[in-house]
Amino acid sequence: MNATTRNVSLAGALSLLLLSACVSTSFSPAASYDARDTLLVTPAEVRVLGSPPNQAFRTLGQIKADITGYQSSDAVIRKVRERAAAIGADAVIVGNKLSSEGPDFEGEVTYSRPASVTFTAIRFTSGGSSQRHP
Repeated sequence: MNATTRNVSLAGALSLLLLSACVSTSFSPAASYDARDTLLVTPAEVRVLGSPPNQAFRTLGQIKADITGYQSSDAVIRKVRERAAAIGADAVIVGNKLSSEGPDFEGEVTYSRPASVTFTAIRFTSGGSSQRHP
């Protein structure tokens, strides 16, 4: 196999690898979630929190991100923010990490093993006590 053929084969294999990478999200609503109350939110407005906030909030439900192939933390967060915005969430609370070795969704680290990450989608409320559990 000559060098040109090898380079074309390598490029094709890398393209297939990148095409096979996927982040899919699913939403499991809380009992109190009502889709008719969904507010218009853009993905850029959705905050990603490492722990429950001090201000009052209402739990909308759980967003699960299933990750296959090579994905950066940024790609995962982008997909989660898109799903959270679609249900009217102001923020998501990271429920578990992608990997025990990886950072808390910072930087350009990629994850090559299939994984699932769960986030709690919340909407801030104007008053009342803070709800820390779904």
